[in-house]
Amino acid sequence: MKLLSKQNIVFFCIIGVIFVVSVIVWLVVSDIQTENTTALVYKNGVLIETISLSAVETEYEYAINDDGVNVILVKSGEIGVISADCPTQICVNTGFIGSGVIPIICIPNRLEIRIVGGSHELDAVAG
Repeated sequence: MKLLSKQNIVFFCIIGVIFVVSVIVWLVVSDIQTENTTALVYKNGVLIETISLSAVETEYEYAINDDGVNVILVKSGEIGVISADCPTQICVNTGFIGSGVIPIICIPNRLEIRIVGGSHELDAVAG
C-alpha cells in the first residue's frame, strides 16, 4: 500500500502553493492598510484636527476641552480616547482604532474620531 500516490503529491503541492500565495497576499495587504492612514477629529461636527497616523513616530496625548474633556492618545497607526469626563465612557471603551471600520464617538462631549486612507476604507459596516 502506497502512502503517497501521484494524485496525493499533486494535491499537496497545490495546497502548498495556495498557502504560500495567501500568506504573501496577506502580508502585502496588511502593509498597505497601515500606509497613509489619517485620523480626523471632529468637535460639534467641525473638523478640528487632522493627524497622519502613519507618520507618528513617538506616541503623544492631548486633551480637548470644550463641552467636556477628552484625552486622546495618538500612536503609530492608532488613536484612542484614554479618558473622558462623560458619564457613559463609550469613547474610552471603544479602545484604539487604526482603520475606518468603526469610529470613536463621544455623544455627551460631541467628539468624533474617524480614520480615512489606507486600503480598507469602508462605506458601511454590515452586521
